[in-house]
Amino acid sequence: MQKVHHFCYKCVMTHINHFNEQRIACLSLHLKGASYLKYFRHPDFKNPTDFIQTGYNLYGNDFEKFFIDAKKILDIHAKDEIGMITLLDADYPFSLKNSLNPPLAIFYLGDIQLLRLKSISIVGTRKPSLITLPWLSRICDFLANNKFVLVSGLAIGVDSIVHSQGMQYGTIGVLPQSLDFRYPRIHDYLYQKARKQDRVLLLSEYPVSTSARKFHFVHRNRIISALSPWTIFAEGGTKSGAILTAKWCIKNRRKLYLLNHDLQRNNSGGNELTSCGEGLDITHYFPVQIHHSEFYRHINDPGFVYLGNNTYIFIDTSDFSLKFLSPDPPDPDFELYSG
Repeated sequence: MQKVHHFCYKCVMTHINHFNEQRIACLSLHLKGASYLKYFRHPDFKNPTDFIQTGYNLYGNDFEKFFIDAKKILDIHAKDEIGMITLLDADYPFSLKNSLNPPLAIFYLGDIQLLRLKSISIVGTRKPSLITLPWLSRICDFLANNKFVLVSGLAIGVDSIVHSQGMQYGTIGVLPQSLDFRYPRIHDYLYQKARKQDRVLLLSEYPVSTSARKFHFVHRNRIISALSPWTIFAEGGTKSGAILTAKWCIKNRRKLYLLNHDLQRNNSGGNELTSCGEGLDITHYFPVQIHHSEFYRHINDPGFVYLGNNTYIFIDTSDFSLKFLSPDPPDPDFELYSG
């Protein structure tokens, strides 16, 4: 006789409640700074996915207070439409989970489905050389047209180009502060699109009211390097955040690609990687015609330059650095333009 399995509402709800408690326990450990690398791969932990028991092992009865605090923080995020994924969730990126030190929990705003698509990380300096701009623009356009989600760090410069052109298909920004801090201001349009789940996803491992600190950028870089199987190093110095991301790629055994040209004035980090045999130079795969008059005529005439692909940049010629980039024609009343 075939055995009939009856639906047990109480059993199902018990399972769901237990799973939710494990998620909150995971968040509470994350907020206390518990490291997956340090604690959860330790041989003393018989079941590294039992975050409740792990919490009591680490903090004793104090863990109950941490658990309650985590629930309150989760409620605050929910009111602001900020979601959370933990190592227990199916939405947690496989590539990130299989990196050296994944965060136990991560907050998000925007289209979470972008984590399921193939992606590539692109990093570089906040002040890219003019020679880098047409290369990067063409590469981003090529990748977006081939259905790659573009990942970067939401800073100005190289990151701005990546996110702007990544919106053709999808872009992911990893923040060094919580999602309630809109910094830098030039990326307000990304926050707006994220709230509409319009091909933008913003990620942060920090709870609300956490401003960016120096060491946050280092932690952010490890996530950027781990989210994708591939990373492109566009340009950066030997002490830049981009070079730290490249080194995380090497640690995580991700493929690293380089842009390298003699006229890149901020690329000592790329030169170092090349000399060490780390990464593949892909410059020659994306040949571009550089019309020097188009760029350098702005030496005495600072303002917006059109790069194609509906991309504009603002060049401040006092130090020849990239200041602003937008997927839309610039507003002449924009605060940065007016100084």
